Amino acid sequence: MDTKQLTYITEIAKWGNMTKAAQELYVAQSTLSQYLTRLEKNLGVPLFIRAKNAMILTPEGELYVESAKKIIQIQDDLYSKLTNMNHKRKIRICVTSSFAQHMLSQIIPLYKENFPETDIYVLSCNITDIPRYFDEDLFDMAIAASNDPCDYHVPFDILRKEKILFAVSQAHPYTTLNPTDQIAANDIPKHFSDTSFVCSQKFSTLGKATEALLKQLDFKPQIFCYTDKLPTIRKLIISNQGAGFIPESCSADRKYLKYYNILPEVYRFNVALHKKGWPKYQYENGFYDLVCNYFKQLPDQPYIAEADSL
Repeated sequence: MDTKQLTYITEIAKWGNMTKAAQELYVAQSTLSQYLTRLEKNLGVPLFIRAKNAMILTPEGELYVESAKKIIQIQDDLYSKLTNMNHKRKIRICVTSSFAQHMLSQIIPLYKENFPETDIYVLSCNITDIPRYFDEDLFDMAIAASNDPCDYHVPFDILRKEKILFAVSQAHPYTTLNPTDQIAANDIPKHFSDTSFVCSQKFSTLGKATEALLKQLDFKPQIFCYTDKLPTIRKLIISNQGAGFIPESCSADRKYLKYYNILPEVYRFNVALHKKGWPKYQYENGFYDLVCNYFKQLPDQPYIAEADSL
């Protein structure tokens, strides 16, 4: 049976309009109408009721369309499996943050147990380059930190909301004043107006979240330095050169640093982004599912991806 012609009927049912269905199928309306008439004559039953500007399925038509969709799906599954058998299996991953590198070090061995023949490529990149990389087919997916994944106009799944913490040296006087693990956002300018800050670069997700918070607080602290290296930020804070903001996944060196949860919460997103039409094959879905379920299955709190730098 020609599933292309089955698609003719499912499209007419989908749109309820012969003209629209013909446009979507890139066939002449007369050709589509003639095919339907001929099919109904061969079957001996009407599949549609012709109403004004509408094509309404009859009970026989509903049964036909339901069966047609099953046949089309069977063919699609078969072709996918046949293609998959001869398809060079590779997954190309772009990562922007240390949390992604850490999670992949745990995911890839699990994945290889079921799909040992798949080649996996992991490279670092800047999140602003991700849409272009997808357009140029350089990567299949990305694991990244993001302030708003909708900005990148590609399909995505949010893995979790990652808290951004306020960090000071354990030797800072404020740790005695506030021994808890929380700080009200309004208390930051109140208690740290004379403290320098070590900040992430403004173009980074952490830098953007930090800048938004400081603007909201109407607080312009003295900046000791900007850097894109979080271990450097931690080391400078440990040496009492200032205070700063650290994502939870990078909140290492807890022996030397005091981390506070900010109230109300400040966060960024950990996301998985992928090019359109991916994942398609079973081996791709298997990997993507491991990524999307990673934090759901992780009991560790807080989740720290970076090792102590000292």
